[in-house]
Amino acid sequence: MALVSCPECQREVSNVATACPHCGYPLDLKPEVTPIELTGKKWKLFQAWGCGLICLALIVGIPMAASGESAGEGLAILGTLLGFSFFIVGRLGGWWHHG
Repeated sequence: MALVSCPECQREVSNVATACPHCGYPLDLKPEVTPIELTGKKWKLFQAWGCGLICLALIVGIPMAASGESAGEGLAILGTLLGFSFFIVGRLGGWWHHG
């Protein structure tokens, strides 16, 4: 609990009081809330691309490999590794730069 100055009578008032006990001035001492973005959008984009590449590789590559196409297995592995790399770079970049 902290003491703040009343805007009307300039006397000290508790920061949880709804009105000044000395002059009755109504106090609206809600703390200002400022949203803070902890992770920059660039790093979130890396993570999104990584997830998208993994999903695309698994959705396209696995059915191709199951149907017997030789490129399907390579596509699934390459896309998954590339997507995982993008995701890890995004996570590490967000952690390192903190926004």
